[in-house]
Amino acid sequence: MILSLMRFAGHSFRHNPVELKIDNKKTPKSSVIPFRGEVSAEGLRKCTVISGKGEFVGEDCIEQYKKLLALYEKGTKGVLSIPGLMPFYAYISSLCAVGETTPDLISYSFEFTEITGVREQRKREFHTVSEGETLFDIADIEGVSLDTLTVLNPQLRRPDELNVREKVRLC
Repeated sequence: MILSLMRFAGHSFRHNPVELKIDNKKTPKSSVIPFRGEVSAEGLRKCTVISGKGEFVGEDCIEQYKKLLALYEKGTKGVLSIPGLMPFYAYISSLCAVGETTPDLISYSFEFTEITGVREQRKREFHTVSEGETLFDIADIEGVSLDTLTVLNPQLRRPDELNVREKVRLC
């Protein structure tokens, strides 16, 4: 039984997707070696792309879709958490309402694309909390263990309830 729900940039989905595709690829890499010709080697890892289909259900299904659409239109970047996968930093690369909609049901398709290299770019002493971020999100974004963040930030009572613009010590 999966109890956790998909989350993106502080937005929790009420229902997990009905269809999910995880696409991991590597860039082919080859070298030319004198007297041997072209030799293939393991490639470099490309970004992960998560796509699928889901449904917004209930009287406020249009508002649920509009919230996700606003994140897409703003180009919001944030942590994507999907049950069973390690969270990663991503953006919504595609969002589309599909099929016939009713007042209490909107079917949609989506695609999230991983943003690579985020951890290497962030070597700071503090992280400023964005809306909806949790200590789990910050640990993943910054590449710091949750245990380390907990020890460095004893003032934080709950890792899932942080205030916007609050400073979290990283080292």
